[in-house]
Amino acid sequence: MTPLFVDGQARSDTGLVLLLETDRRFAVLLCEHMVPTNARVVVTGADPSRRRITELDGYPAAQRYGALVRDLGADGPLDAQLVAEFPLALYVDGRPYVRSIRSVDGDELCLAAAVDQGAVLRIMRPSDLVARTAAALDDARRRVGDLDLVLTFTCTARNLEAERKRTRDALDRTYATAPVVGFDSFGEQFGPLLVNHTLVALAIGTEVRP
Repeated sequence: MTPLFVDGQARSDTGLVLLLETDRRFAVLLCEHMVPTNARVVVTGADPSRRRITELDGYPAAQRYGALVRDLGADGPLDAQLVAEFPLALYVDGRPYVRSIRSVDGDELCLAAAVDQGAVLRIMRPSDLVARTAAALDDARRRVGDLDLVLTFTCTARNLEAERKRTRDALDRTYATAPVVGFDSFGEQFGPLLVNHTLVALAIGTEVRP
């Protein structure tokens, strides 16, 4: 868990709730660029308390996952950069919510969010990260007008993907088109759900609400 500094001490057993009040126009953004593949798996072994999957479809999780992503065109070792590009997703009301894979530990997949045994998951793959981010900022401008602040929480896995594909400079230039400030994170909150591999942001405009 990410520590917080409280009274001069680093604490890992606490959280921060921040309430903002503004008379400006604002909007909450969710930027996703992962799209579903046809590959589905059933979690046949899991340790949710440790955020780990031990088995998929009755096979060791890393072995089964590795075979499937190879079929989808993945190349190279199952390291943190590669698994960041092929996350898993849990469907809720017909919509996929990404569960990023942080790393592979032996036969186990280490996740950024818990998954229960018995869950049916879809393997996702990336679309255009930079274009989707630009579209999200354009959507913010349509919703609130000129932007005064975009407070972002962006998944670290997005940065790993951009670095692997050598698009980090293009992504940074996209951020620079707006007054963006924020944090890299290991899980983002959107409404009641913890999501991964996303950019969640609060966009605040310059105009006062009527």
